Amino acid sequence: MYNFTRDKNNRLNQGDIFKNITHIENWEESGNELKISRIHYPYIVILSQDCDLREDDSVRSTEKNDKALVSVLVAPVYNFDQFLDGEHLQELGINACKISKNPNKTDYKNIIQNNNPRYHFLELENLPKLIIDFKHYFSLSVQYLQKVKDKQFEYPISFLHRELLCQRFANYLSRIGLPA
Repeated sequence: MYNFTRDKNNRLNQGDIFKNITHIENWEESGNELKISRIHYPYIVILSQDCDLREDDSVRSTEKNDKALVSVLVAPVYNFDQFLDGEHLQELGINACKISKNPNKTDYKNIIQNNNPRYHFLELENLPKLIIDFKHYFSLSVQYLQKVKDKQFEYPISFLHRELLCQRFANYLSRIGLPA
């Protein structure tokens, strides 16, 4: 179980989990019409480096704000049971593989023990079991997250756990693809 202590600041932090986030996936302009494609995520976690988020907060209201961020790197956080059933991406039209719920099976063990480099398992107080798939990440504007922070902030991941999460994400992204 993760330890939750909110930093004594009012800024965005690495490892902050937000609920009910809308991501604009795509937009099209056709004549006088604007078509917007949105994806709703029950939960997301901030992956951007905390030092960058701290700098952003300190310079945002100053005249010299060249260290301000335009966007924040985030990842969707999926319901673990839906993930195991292969249903977590159905709303996007993606059929995922099912994974056995048998705790004695290797795939299941590797995921919940965070031994599979693609996934990060989370067990949080008052929430169902959750999982992050490092293949799925995107950016959100700092302004949007600041605007929804008071109502949609859910949990902070403790310092040590967020460092582990972000190191695992960086390691997954920096892997070297080998030919099949």
